[in-house]
Formats: sequence, C-alpha cells, structure tokens
Amino acid sequence: MGKLMLATRLRLAVVLVLMAFVLVIGLLSSRAADSLLSVKMTTTVEQVKAAEKIARSYADKARAGALGEAEAKAAAAAEIGKIRYSGNEYIWINDMGPRMVMHPIKPELNGQDLGSNKDPKGKLLFVEFVKTVRAEGAGYVNYLWPKPGASEPEPKRSYVMGFEPWGWVLGSGVYVDDVAAVSRRDAIFTLGLVVVAGVAALLGVEVFVRSLRRRLGAMRDLMHAVAGGDLSGHIDAGQADEIGQVLGEVLAMQRRLTELVQGIREATASIGTASSEVALGSQDLSTRTEQAAANLQQTAASMQELVQQVRHSTEAAQQTNALADQAAGQARQGAAVMSEVVSTMDGISSASRKISDIIAVIDGVAFQTNILALNAAVEAARAGDQGRGFAVVASEVRSLAQRSAQAAKEIKSLIMDSVERVNSGTQQVGRGGQSMDDILHAVQRVSTTVNEISESSLGQADGIAQVNQAVANLDTMTQQNAALVEQTAAAAESLKQQAASLTELVSVFKIAPAYS
Repeated sequence: MGKLMLATRLRLAVVLVLMAFVLVIGLLSSRAADSLLSVKMTTTVEQVKAAEKIARSYADKARAGALGEAEAKAAAAAEIGKIRYSGNEYIWINDMGPRMVMHPIKPELNGQDLGSNKDPKGKLLFVEFVKTVRAEGAGYVNYLWPKPGASEPEPKRSYVMGFEPWGWVLGSGVYVDDVAAVSRRDAIFTLGLVVVAGVAALLGVEVFVRSLRRRLGAMRDLMHAVAGGDLSGHIDAGQADEIGQVLGEVLAMQRRLTELVQGIREATASIGTASSEVALGSQDLSTRTEQAAANLQQTAASMQELVQQVRHSTEAAQQTNALADQAAGQARQGAAVMSEVVSTMDGISSASRKISDIIAVIDGVAFQTNILALNAAVEAARAGDQGRGFAVVASEVRSLAQRSAQAAKEIKSLIMDSVERVNSGTQQVGRGGQSMDDILHAVQRVSTTVNEISESSLGQADGIAQVNQAVANLDTMTQQNAALVEQTAAAAESLKQQAASLTELVSVFKIAPAYS
C-alpha cells in the first residue's frame, strides 16, 4: 500500500467507499424491510382494534336493548367490512368454529366452516387464528393467502384479536412480498444512485488527479531545483485550495530561502570585512595595551618613589613641628622675661619720678633758704658790727643754699635724663614684649601649620599608597586585557576564515536576478 501512487490510492478509496455503500445498502434494505413490515403491522393492529371497538359499540347497543343481537351483529359486520387501509387491505371476521362470519373480498366464504381450510403448506390457518385468540387473546399468525383478484397464495402475516361477547375473531394481514418489493425497489434505486455517484466520483477523482499531478509535478520540479541550489524558479499557486496553499507555502519558503541566502552572502561579506578590521584593530590595541602596561609599571615605580618622598617629608614636618614647639616654648619664656623687665623699668621710672619730686622739694627748700639767708644778711647789715658774724653765717648759708639749689638742678637734670632714658627703655622693652608676643603667635601658627602639613602628608602618603596599589591592579588588568586582545585577534582571524567558508558554501545557490 505504501508503494501505490496517490492517484491509485484515491481510486481505491472511491471503490472502497462504493463497496461500503453497497454493503450498507444491503444491511439497510434488510432492516428497512423489517421496519416497513413493523410499520404496516402497527397500522394493521390499530385497524383491528378499531374494528373491535365498532363491534363492542354494537354489542353495547344490543345489551341495552336498542338493537337485537342478530341485528347488531349484522350491522357491526357490515360496518367492519367497509374498512379499507393501505390501499386494498381489509378486515375479516370468523367465529370460534371456525366459521367465516364476514369476508369483504371473498363473500362466498361467509357461513362456511373453515376448520379444514389449509394453505399450500398444509397449515390450518383459521384453526391457528382460533388457537392464538384462545391462548393469548390476540396475536400474529404467518400463512399463505391469495391477493385480491389473484389465485396464487402469497406469504401473509395477520393480526387476530378475539371479541369474547360474540365469540368472534377479528383479523387483518399484510402481504410480506409487498414489503419486500418496496424494500427491493428502494434498494435498487439507492444502489443506482450510489453507482451514479460512484461514477461521478471516479470522474471527479480523475479530473482531480490530473490537476493534482500537474500542480504536484510543478511543485516537485521546484523543490528539486531548490534541493540542487537553484532558487530562481517560479510556479503559479493556482486555486486557493489546500494544494494552492501548500504551493504558496513552498513559494514563500523559496522566497525566504532566497532572502536568507542573499542575507548570508551580504552578512559573510560584512563579517569578513569586519573581522579583518577587528583583527587589525586588535593588533593595534594589543600594541597600545602593552605600551600602556609598560607605562603603568614606570608609573608604579615613580609612585613608589613619591611615597618614600612623602614619608620623608612627613618625618621632616614632624621634626619641624617639634622644633616649632621648642621655639614656641622659648618665645613664651622670652615673653615672660620681657614682661618682668617691663615691670622693673616701670618701677625704675616710678622711683625716678619720686626722686624728681624730692629734688623739687630740695630745690624749693634751697630757694627758701637762699631768701632767708638774703633776709638775714640784710638784717645783719642793719645790725652793723653786731650782726657782722651773723651776716657771714647768712652769707655761708646763702652760698650753701645756692650750691644746694645748683646741685638739686643738676640732680634733677640727671634724674630727668634718666627718666627719659627709662621711659625710652620701657617703650623699647614694651615693643620687644609685643614682638615676643607676635613671635609667639607666629611660632604657634607655624606649629599648627606644620602639624597640619604633617597630618596632610600622612594622608597623602596613605592616598598615594592606595593609588600605587590601584596602579598595580590596573597594570595587572592591563596585562590581562592585552592577553584578551590577543585572543580577540585570534578569534577575529578564525571568524574571517569561517566567513570565507560560509561564503563558499552559499555560493552554490542560484538566486533570482531581483535578489542579486
């Protein structure tokens, strides 16, 4: 089955479907005959029951005295004899004799004893009717009986029902061959339709197979060309059916393959160019990276020397700070001494002023003494010889007073000069004290500045040490980057070779000029 062509498979499928239809029609025909017989028998049962109701209505009238029993029976038989259904079907009446009470088709049987009446197979059919009614009250009986207007018996199935008040058997039947004929006629008609449909289906399959062969052949040729690397072919998808959709998808696949191949060609060209540029750039970057690594090593060495210099500067700043502290202490001592000298000079100046005041008093005393001596000399002159000795004394006293006054002036002059000198010295000492204070403040500021310089130098030393470590790390990373750059250059060269290989692989494909 796997080696059969698609057209053969389709033909076999149609034949199998036709065979299945024939089989189904056969099964359905049998079931349809049974179903049709069942429907007809249902109708027959309903008609017999209707006849039984007619007989019962007349029996009720006879029992009520409205009609005599014989009259009621005759009327009931006459009315039942008029019943027709399903064409020529009828209802007969016989009694339990069995004797025919009423037969609408063969009235010559009325009143006859039918106990010995047999069908061609020897069945005492009326005796069977009576047995069925006596045994079950109602039931079905199969037998042979001629159709109306015919003499040959045909298979018939009848339904009989007893009417006990009058001892009647009401019956009606269906000819089985009528049901079979209808079933055969329907089966033949259906089979004819199936045959016509089968022939039409085979013709349709042939038309479809031809169209399918043509379209599948075009698709096969296209796929064969694509498999051979030729992407320039084209086919018409045709109708928008499943095959057309498949052809459309094949064309879409061809277009996508064409675009893919063209894209791969362009990409491989770009990759080749880019990989060459990357290789050159990587080589140049490797050279610059190695140079940067060498520069970083030199920088690291210079940073190490700078760390040592900063440490030396820090130590010198610490020593300078110690010397500044000593100078500040000495300046504080000098300021204290100058303060004491100023205090001493102030005391000398104060004592000199007191001496000057005393000299002024002495000068005043000498001036008064001189006046007194002059007065004494005048008085001595007035006294004459008696006052001559007193005049000499007064003259001496005056002379002493004058010398005392002269000495006092000289002492005062000396004292004033000393006071001036002391004041000048005091001012100079004060200025010296102020200078010592300024020196002390300057030394303190220098000490603070030197201390800050020392701390800053320590911080700089730590920072430079960290920078030195960072430079060392950067040097390591730069060397690693140099190795990675070399690997990148090697990878770029490998990529260039792979791009060339890919270009060679896709060069076997032939694409349409629109994509070239």
